[in-house]
Amino acid sequence: MLKRLLLLVLLMQIGGVHALDIVRQDDDLSLGRHVDYLADPTSRLDLTQALAQSGWQRGQKTDLNFGYTRSSYWFRLNLHNSDQESLQRLLEIAYPVLNHIDVWVLERAQVLHVYHMGDALPFAARPYQHRNFVIPVQVQAGQTLQVVLRIHTASAMQVPLTLWSETRFHQHDQTDLLLLGIYYGVVICMLIYNLFLFFSLRELSGLYYVVWVGGMLMFMMSLNGIAYQYLWPRASSWNNSALVFFLSLSVLFATLFTREFLQIAQARQTWMLRVLHQMALLSGLSVVSAFVLPYRYGIHLSIGIAVIAIMSSFVAASLRWRDGFATARYYVFAWSFVMIGGAILAANKLGVIERNLFTENATQVGSAMEVLLLSFALGERVNVERKLREQAQRDAFDAQRQANAQLEQQVELRTQALQEANRRLTEISVTDPLTGIPNRRHFDQRYLDEIKRAQRSGQHIGLLVIDIDHFKQVNDRYGHQSGDEALRFIAHTLQKHVRRDIDLVARFGGEEFCVLLPCVKEHGLAIVAEHLRRAVDDAVIELASHSLHITISLGGSTCIPSGVRDAEELLAAADTAVYAAKHGGRNAYRFQPIRKAVE
Repeated sequence: MLKRLLLLVLLMQIGGVHALDIVRQDDDLSLGRHVDYLADPTSRLDLTQALAQSGWQRGQKTDLNFGYTRSSYWFRLNLHNSDQESLQRLLEIAYPVLNHIDVWVLERAQVLHVYHMGDALPFAARPYQHRNFVIPVQVQAGQTLQVVLRIHTASAMQVPLTLWSETRFHQHDQTDLLLLGIYYGVVICMLIYNLFLFFSLRELSGLYYVVWVGGMLMFMMSLNGIAYQYLWPRASSWNNSALVFFLSLSVLFATLFTREFLQIAQARQTWMLRVLHQMALLSGLSVVSAFVLPYRYGIHLSIGIAVIAIMSSFVAASLRWRDGFATARYYVFAWSFVMIGGAILAANKLGVIERNLFTENATQVGSAMEVLLLSFALGERVNVERKLREQAQRDAFDAQRQANAQLEQQVELRTQALQEANRRLTEISVTDPLTGIPNRRHFDQRYLDEIKRAQRSGQHIGLLVIDIDHFKQVNDRYGHQSGDEALRFIAHTLQKHVRRDIDLVARFGGEEFCVLLPCVKEHGLAIVAEHLRRAVDDAVIELASHSLHITISLGGSTCIPSGVRDAEELLAAADTAVYAAKHGGRNAYRFQPIRKAVE
């Protein structure tokens, strides 16, 4: 009873002060300058205690913004209806990531309505099903109501309060949804376009770009409240982590995309590559932190990493542009929009600049421009490669025409040049570009020739199939660059230790190699195989940042072929043998007679 009397006295004292006549208000009114607020550092005050405090202050800005704070905040507003009819209004808090919002609607000492909502509560708990927090308020004729709010959140304490008529609210909401739809549509279209581009070109940078844009899209949907409303309205605990998760995920794949798209590894700027690797690692840890750290710490961590990653990527793109990498200019322009939009968003959330249509949409505009420019950049790379191919074709045609015009005077010279060009083209077509040794195509041609020669002479022909042990782990742990170095090392080692001119070392595909040994029987094949195995096992590959030790498994078979079909059976026997070596513990050699493969 005492609390009720105290509350009545307090309401009588403030009931006529700062009362907003909702009849005279516009169809929509920002309430920042019409509400009183109170900071509650302990977050322990109840309604009666809060109203009894003397530290209430009048809002000085259109939108109230207190940045990141551990304090709870109380807000109060008096509404008066001097009309002869009751009026229905909607009170909106247009910041969908506030965690806990408690609302009391009072008339004198009587609490008429109590609402509890926030993005930490199920979406269905809201009195008005909307991505923002909307409270219906009905004021009878001549009635004065007081609306009291208590907000506690780990996100930025932004409280953009607006009082709407129902008609004006829905008109404004339609405009907002249209703008969001345009933004989502642009991003989704670019995402689908680049997904098809990735399937067409199979470039890793395209995949990184798609995941990056997808993560950024989900981050913006979470920030705008659309994701909670339509995708996971019951998963309040996940909703609290979604912002950190998707922001960190987009930063991670943006960093990977930067590394691939700008071809940092080929630029031979190791410090730049090292910085991007560190940013990718930190972003990966930030992704995990979304499920481990409290939101307050996770969001600060992810924002800090995002700022550093954006600056690092911008510097890297600027340096690559300076070095003459043409498509880097698109990246510089795109990242400029992101930096400006991100800076405006950060300043807005920290309370440095006021919340308005421009500051709230700066990040979306910046990210949309970034998506468009980088899509153009990826397309530009395709055009550049196409133009290079066309130019090469034109150059070849011009060279041929010139050769024909000078044919009478330089027949012998041009013939030799053409033969040399054909020899080089033939060599390129049968050479593996990574390792520099003959490729599968060359092996297949030579293999059939040697089978026929052995058939005519009645001599043995030996074949070794070699597979690098745990090669996938090398790629996964150290990266594809280390895997490429391992492949080149194996190729060099095999060529170094297989010395006869009639022998052939070739890359068969992936991490497999073949050694063709004419006039070699089972015993000789075993000697060569063991020699190669030891040569690889005794060596250590020295890379820029680490040392790498690898081993190989070898399988062999030999026969005196009686027909071309024996080529398939000999290869099948050697292949069976190498699998036996791998299953037997790896770093070993196994022999498989050809008759067992046939059976």
